[in-house]
Amino acid sequence: MSSGLELRAVSRSFGSTGVLHDVSLTVPPSRCVALLGASGSGKSSLLRIIAGLDTPSGGEVLADGADLAAVPVEERGMALVFQKALLFPHLNVVDNVAFAARMAGRRRSVARQQAMEFLDLVQLADYARRPVGTLSGGQEQRVALARALARQPRILLLDEPFASLDVQLRQDMYALIDHIRAQLAPTVVVVTHDRQEASILADSIAVLDEGRILQHGTVHQIHYEPATQQVNNLLGGLNAIPGVVRDGRHHSALGVLAVQEDAVDGPAVLTVRQEALRLVPSGETGGPTIKGSVAGLTSLGARTLVRILVGADDPAGSTGSATLAVDVPGRPQLLPGQVVEVGLHEHRAWAVPQR
Repeated sequence: MSSGLELRAVSRSFGSTGVLHDVSLTVPPSRCVALLGASGSGKSSLLRIIAGLDTPSGGEVLADGADLAAVPVEERGMALVFQKALLFPHLNVVDNVAFAARMAGRRRSVARQQAMEFLDLVQLADYARRPVGTLSGGQEQRVALARALARQPRILLLDEPFASLDVQLRQDMYALIDHIRAQLAPTVVVVTHDRQEASILADSIAVLDEGRILQHGTVHQIHYEPATQQVNNLLGGLNAIPGVVRDGRHHSALGVLAVQEDAVDGPAVLTVRQEALRLVPSGETGGPTIKGSVAGLTSLGARTLVRILVGADDPAGSTGSATLAVDVPGRPQLLPGQVVEVGLHEHRAWAVPQR
């Protein structure tokens, strides 16, 4: 059911305005890639080009190595689910799902039988005869997914399909997508502006900004090894400490910290995730720590964001200060100005060249 997808230097312009710029991306069969970016970054435009709803100004879109330029939308073997379910109001649930099979000439009984299999997959078999107008938002999206899957697409395209749902419904839909992937192993491309959603659904994330892919990597790489400071910001990283790299070590107000071996010497920003830091209990030994004073606490519900004011003497002789964000469980008993020590989980410090 799944196919590999490849984009080669895809561009799109409207007059003199460029929307996409030389976008290249590979999605292996049965994998899920999230296109993550803010509104206007070009992610939905890219999805429309993949689906065949728009034509690129340059570049190629290939499925299993075959160029799709001359292939009509209905023959690409793809199915697209939008933010709105766009169900046919005059058809009941099962006939919405059976629509593609009916258009292909299958008998109603056969089309409905097949549709029931996909309604069962999305856990709505008991709703088959209901009018779609009686469904909740989450149920509508389940029907839209079943209708898309009933087309037996090689590639499933999701354009922010859960953005209008509440938190619990979104969690239910994430579990459903996981179930569908386990059962059918489709190739999936999902567009989202929600970094948490991208991290839950996808095997890898392509971060877009102003029509360009800034970085494509695994969920871990995108979070802990950002290619640029902008990627770190888009993925919710709160720590970006200016300094300089010399011989694999970053020198800043935090002191001297080891970073990746291939870090280039010169000005660089230290991007260390707030989740990769911890408060070190008094008297604990082992591993380098950073000393600072509590500057503020922000409740995150079951967790707390602690801001630590740090100042250290750089070996080169300069003195500086920085504020470090640390994400910790629970509600720590800390007071403003209290001196604490911060340690790194698995020494996860990453230097990004300063531009």
